[in-house]
Amino acid sequence: MPCFDDTLQALNAPQRAISCTGPLPPNDPGRPHPFPPCIRLSLADYGLVTSAFVLGGLLSCVSTSTTWTYLRPTTTLRKRFALCAAIAFVGELFQSYSTGFKSLAFGRLVTGFGAAGGMGLVPPALGELAPPSLKGSIGVLHQLAIVVGIVCLFQCARSLLGLARD
Repeated sequence: MPCFDDTLQALNAPQRAISCTGPLPPNDPGRPHPFPPCIRLSLADYGLVTSAFVLGGLLSCVSTSTTWTYLRPTTTLRKRFALCAAIAFVGELFQSYSTGFKSLAFGRLVTGFGAAGGMGLVPPALGELAPPSLKGSIGVLHQLAIVVGIVCLFQCARSLLGLARD
Protein backbone atom coordinates (compact mmCIF):
# COMPACT_ATOMS: atom_id res chain seq x y z
CA MET A 1 0.00 0.00 0.00
CA PRO A 2 1.46 3.38 -0.92
CA CYS A 3 2.04 5.62 2.07
CA PHE A 4 1.79 9.07 0.51
CA ASP A 5 -0.55 12.00 0.88
CA ASP A 6 -0.82 15.63 0.01
CA THR A 7 1.76 16.79 2.57
CA LEU A 8 4.48 15.73 0.16
CA GLN A 9 3.17 18.27 -2.34
CA ALA A 10 2.49 20.80 0.39
CA LEU A 11 6.20 20.91 1.19
CA ASN A 12 7.50 20.57 -2.37
CA ALA A 13 5.65 23.53 -3.85
CA PRO A 14 6.93 26.34 -1.56
CA GLN A 15 10.54 25.13 -1.55
CA ARG A 16 11.97 28.57 -2.34
CA ALA A 17 10.20 30.23 0.59
CA ILE A 18 10.92 27.46 3.11
CA SER A 19 14.61 27.05 2.33
CA CYS A 20 15.50 30.75 1.92
CA THR A 21 16.34 30.43 -1.79
CA GLY A 22 13.55 32.69 -3.04
CA PRO A 23 12.53 36.21 -2.09
CA LEU A 24 12.01 36.54 1.65
CA PRO A 25 8.66 37.77 2.96
CA PRO A 26 8.79 41.34 4.28
CA ASN A 27 9.08 41.72 8.05
CA ASP A 28 6.40 43.66 9.85
CA PRO A 29 8.31 46.12 12.07
CA GLY A 30 5.33 46.59 14.38
CA ARG A 31 5.05 42.89 15.20
CA PRO A 32 8.11 40.92 16.29
CA HIS A 33 8.26 37.33 15.06
CA PRO A 34 9.75 34.64 17.31
CA PHE A 35 10.51 32.42 14.30
CA PRO A 36 12.70 33.09 11.30
CA PRO A 37 10.88 33.78 8.00
CA CYS A 38 12.59 30.70 6.51
CA ILE A 39 14.96 27.89 7.43
CA ARG A 40 18.34 27.76 5.73
CA LEU A 41 18.40 24.37 4.03
CA SER A 42 20.76 23.11 1.37
CA LEU A 43 19.25 21.12 -1.47
CA ALA A 44 20.41 17.90 0.23
CA ASP A 45 18.87 18.94 3.54
CA TYR A 46 15.64 19.83 1.79
CA GLY A 47 15.59 16.40 0.14
CA LEU A 48 16.13 14.72 3.51
CA VAL A 49 13.33 16.75 5.11
CA THR A 50 10.99 15.82 2.25
CA SER A 51 11.88 12.14 2.41
CA ALA A 52 11.45 12.03 6.20
CA PHE A 53 7.70 11.95 5.58
CA VAL A 54 8.07 8.83 3.43
CA LEU A 55 10.34 7.22 6.03
CA GLY A 56 7.70 7.88 8.70
CA GLY A 57 5.11 6.30 6.41
CA LEU A 58 7.30 3.26 5.91
CA LEU A 59 7.83 2.85 9.64
CA SER A 60 4.09 3.18 10.17
CA CYS A 61 3.24 0.60 7.51
CA VAL A 62 5.72 -1.86 9.00
CA SER A 63 4.70 -1.36 12.61
CA THR A 64 0.95 -0.76 12.51
CA SER A 65 -0.04 -4.26 11.46
CA THR A 66 1.55 -5.60 14.63
CA THR A 67 0.24 -2.72 16.74
CA TRP A 68 -3.34 -3.00 15.47
CA THR A 69 -3.29 -6.77 15.95
CA TYR A 70 -2.23 -6.22 19.56
CA LEU A 71 -4.79 -3.44 20.15
CA ARG A 72 -7.65 -4.93 18.13
CA PRO A 73 -9.66 -6.49 20.94
CA THR A 74 -9.72 -3.25 22.92
CA THR A 75 -9.91 -0.46 20.32
CA THR A 76 -12.47 0.51 17.72
CA LEU A 77 -11.65 1.96 14.32
CA ARG A 78 -12.73 5.37 15.58
CA LYS A 79 -10.16 5.22 18.38
CA ARG A 80 -7.48 4.10 15.94
CA PHE A 81 -8.28 6.98 13.59
CA ALA A 82 -8.14 9.38 16.54
CA LEU A 83 -4.75 8.02 17.58
CA CYS A 84 -3.35 8.42 14.05
CA ALA A 85 -4.77 11.94 13.82
CA ALA A 86 -3.20 12.85 17.16
CA ILE A 87 0.18 11.52 16.01
CA ALA A 88 -0.04 13.47 12.75
CA PHE A 89 -1.11 16.60 14.66
CA VAL A 90 1.96 16.38 16.89
CA GLY A 91 4.12 16.11 13.77
CA GLU A 92 2.41 19.15 12.27
CA LEU A 93 3.10 21.10 15.46
CA PHE A 94 6.79 20.22 15.23
CA GLN A 95 6.82 21.41 11.62
CA SER A 96 4.93 24.61 12.41
CA TYR A 97 7.26 25.63 15.22
CA SER A 98 10.52 24.33 13.79
CA THR A 99 13.47 26.66 13.54
CA GLY A 100 15.97 24.27 12.01
CA PHE A 101 16.62 21.17 9.98
CA LYS A 102 16.31 18.61 12.80
CA SER A 103 12.96 19.73 14.16
CA LEU A 104 11.50 20.08 10.66
CA ALA A 105 12.68 16.60 9.67
CA PHE A 106 11.38 15.11 12.93
CA GLY A 107 8.00 16.75 12.39
CA ARG A 108 7.83 15.33 8.88
CA LEU A 109 8.75 11.86 10.18
CA VAL A 110 6.02 11.94 12.85
CA THR A 111 3.45 13.33 10.40
CA GLY A 112 4.27 10.58 7.92
CA PHE A 113 3.86 7.98 10.64
CA GLY A 114 0.41 9.27 11.60
CA ALA A 115 -0.77 9.81 8.02
CA ALA A 116 0.21 6.36 6.83
CA GLY A 117 -1.32 4.75 9.90
CA GLY A 118 -4.61 6.48 9.15
CA MET A 119 -4.45 5.56 5.47
CA GLY A 120 -4.04 1.93 6.42
CA LEU A 121 -7.26 2.10 8.39
CA VAL A 122 -9.42 3.47 5.57
CA PRO A 123 -9.99 0.19 3.65
CA PRO A 124 -11.21 -1.75 6.72
CA ALA A 125 -13.42 1.18 7.70
CA LEU A 126 -14.91 1.39 4.21
CA GLY A 127 -15.39 -2.38 4.25
CA GLU A 128 -17.39 -2.14 7.46
CA LEU A 129 -19.55 0.69 6.14
CA ALA A 130 -20.08 -0.54 2.58
CA PRO A 131 -23.10 -2.55 1.51
CA PRO A 132 -22.26 -6.22 0.78
CA SER A 133 -22.44 -5.70 -2.99
CA LEU A 134 -19.67 -3.03 -2.90
CA LYS A 135 -17.33 -4.43 -0.23
CA GLY A 136 -14.67 -5.63 -2.69
CA SER A 137 -14.47 -2.57 -4.91
CA ILE A 138 -14.96 0.37 -2.55
CA GLY A 139 -11.59 -0.02 -0.83
CA VAL A 140 -9.75 1.33 -3.88
CA LEU A 141 -11.67 4.61 -3.98
CA HIS A 142 -9.72 6.25 -1.16
CA GLN A 143 -6.45 5.82 -3.07
CA LEU A 144 -8.05 7.36 -6.14
CA ALA A 145 -9.28 10.28 -4.03
CA ILE A 146 -5.75 10.77 -2.65
CA VAL A 147 -4.25 10.90 -6.15
CA VAL A 148 -6.89 13.38 -7.32
CA GLY A 149 -6.23 15.49 -4.21
CA ILE A 150 -2.47 15.52 -4.86
CA VAL A 151 -2.99 16.62 -8.46
CA CYS A 152 -5.39 19.39 -7.41
CA LEU A 153 -3.03 20.59 -4.66
CA PHE A 154 -0.12 20.59 -7.08
CA GLN A 155 -2.02 22.73 -9.57
CA CYS A 156 -3.26 25.14 -6.88
CA ALA A 157 0.25 25.51 -5.44
CA ARG A 158 1.74 26.15 -8.88
CA SER A 159 -0.77 28.85 -9.70
CA LEU A 160 -0.77 30.51 -6.24
CA LEU A 161 3.02 30.60 -6.02
CA GLY A 162 3.46 31.78 -9.60
CA LEU A 163 5.26 28.63 -10.66
CA ALA A 164 3.00 28.02 -13.66
CA ARG A 165 5.14 30.43 -15.67
CA ASP A 166 8.41 28.60 -14.88
